[in-house]
Amino acid sequence: MAISDFPDRKNGGRWYAMGNRYPADYDEEKCPYKIYNVSGEAGGYLQGFLGAKSVGMYDYDVDERVLGKTHRAYHFAGSFEEARECVMKLLYAVYRDDEKLLAGLPNKTLEQVETFIQLDFLERTPEGKLSLN
Repeated sequence: MAISDFPDRKNGGRWYAMGNRYPADYDEEKCPYKIYNVSGEAGGYLQGFLGAKSVGMYDYDVDERVLGKTHRAYHFAGSFEEARECVMKLLYAVYRDDEKLLAGLPNKTLEQVETFIQLDFLERTPEGKLSLN
């Protein structure tokens, strides 16, 4: 089915689904397409954050040979949940152009700005300001 034919969702966007079916004697380790497998969604959200109804971030991991560096490279904090929350706040602060929020982020998050630029989450404008890429 063409993406343009996917059914509309009542709250906006479209429904997307993916699945695999294998024979009983299938050997996944020998499959040349294994690198394209998507490791399920991991995500989280903040409700009521700075007046937004919900701010969320969701990861879908694949083999680095497919999309380059995996987004898991930003998991620098003590816990996965803490890293996700800090990254959500960082990206949202840049989106809103909110320097107060940026200043309130932990140093370990701000020290990773170059990582986020390398991952193409962020970019610097010619004036040196951060913006979403």
